[in-house]
Amino acid sequence: MIGRMENLLIITLIVLTVNYQLFASEPSSTQTDNVPEFYKFCDAHFTEGLKVAAICEYINKKISFVPEGGFEDYWQQPKETLDLGSGDCEDVVLLFAYLAKHSHVPATYCWGECLDGAQVFAHAWVELESKEHIVYIVEFFGNNTPRCILTQVDDKWLRKRHVMITHGAFCVMAETGFKRQKDVFNKLSETFDKWTK
Repeated sequence: MIGRMENLLIITLIVLTVNYQLFASEPSSTQTDNVPEFYKFCDAHFTEGLKVAAICEYINKKISFVPEGGFEDYWQQPKETLDLGSGDCEDVVLLFAYLAKHSHVPATYCWGECLDGAQVFAHAWVELESKEHIVYIVEFFGNNTPRCILTQVDDKWLRKRHVMITHGAFCVMAETGFKRQKDVFNKLSETFDKWTK
């Protein structure tokens, strides 16, 4: 019972902090009208839905997309992404995993390729399984959605997964599988590089 109360307190603090950061400096009727609905949607459909909503809001507000040039892809640690306020697709996937650490968010972290019309490109994204066992895509970059969570039916891209890691497995890797968090990202990057070459 104490553990549940602590979790509720943490979620409440995250929600209040994120909402304050989002609206204190630049309030707009569109933002304030949409956010409660987004939080209600997440709470209704996902385990720890309020935490999911708070993380999505935070990343949407604070992190800008900056693509990497050349053939090398540097995987930022979450602290780097937070400090820079920018990153690319795998950087925000790792940031989502980091912010959802020590929770029971029903996430799978996916690395693969997407087809957009005739264009195929490497990509990383988050998938969430709802309480009703429906898979939702969390897409921070590229889809024109107000809160970044969409159903597979609404997704404009055709996705092919090459590497999938569940939230629980990621947390085990980060906490016990490797001594340093940086090693986790290096290992994931190596795995990802194998099929892209």
